[in-house]
Amino acid sequence: MSPGFSLYLQYVCYYLFVKHKPIVNMAGDPSKIENEEDKRESEKRINDTLLVKYFSIYYMNESRKLINSMVDYCQKLIIHYFLFMECIIILSIKKDVI
Repeated sequence: MSPGFSLYLQYVCYYLFVKHKPIVNMAGDPSKIENEEDKRESEKRINDTLLVKYFSIYYMNESRKLINSMVDYCQKLIIHYFLFMECIIILSIKKDVI
């Protein structure tokens, strides 16, 4: 279900000239889904009035940047957490020794 070459070319043109026009259909075409359960779910979702089907290239690109930055942020957060826990352990050991 990935876009063809002509659609990628269209996306590039929109990105260069009309960044904020919603053209990327994230809802997709339910008839192309092979799994029957997923197909039924997608068909129900298509009729939902609250579903946002189209997004702009700008929005998609900024979302990608945000998601990629979150990976780095989480890695740093985990490192800081383990360093903090290591300091707590060292302090508790020193407290027991004194």
